[in-house]
Amino acid sequence: GRRQDIKGSSRTDSGVHANMFSVSVRTESAIPCQSLVRALNVKLPCDIAVTDCRQVPDDFHARYSCIGKRYRYPIDVAMCERQCKDFIGTHDFSSFCSAGSSVEDHVRTVTACGMVREGDRVTFYVEGDGFLYNMVRIMVGTILEIAAGSKPQGCIPQILEQRDRTAAGFTAPAWGLYLDRVFYEQMPNERMEG
Repeated sequence: GRRQDIKGSSRTDSGVHANMFSVSVRTESAIPCQSLVRALNVKLPCDIAVTDCRQVPDDFHARYSCIGKRYRYPIDVAMCERQCKDFIGTHDFSSFCSAGSSVEDHVRTVTACGMVREGDRVTFYVEGDGFLYNMVRIMVGTILEIAAGSKPQGCIPQILEQRDRTAAGFTAPAWGLYLDRVFYEQMPNERMEG
């Protein structure tokens, strides 16, 4: 029946999920810990659940007593690979071009696109006849937003149709992008690759 002062273990960006988040609260309630778990879960929204409750020393603080944290950012490579296939083909990539670009023709053909796991590394790849300013970085940002659940699976065709930069995801940082290979027309007896 009281509004207690609750101390959380961490602050994080809006939209971030938690498999474990601790709070500390000083209370004079006589409700036993396990009964408190049930009582709180009745009142909380369905996407938040109390899983444990325990009595701690008076000087315990959920944030300042913490000695470390671990974050995970799982990427479902198989799901991302399926999403990447929606980029393949000839499309107007206006939604995947930096706003203010002076290029008039936003039609490009993507011939291969996907995501692969190589040991501990997950790599996005794309091949095509040409790319717009920041196009690949915006494609990566969009795939990562789909992987994170902030954009729905299967949204890439609609984003392409909208031809609006604000419909696509964020622009991934430049430092992660590599020009991996340059292809040329086949020369006699050899394929030229840079």
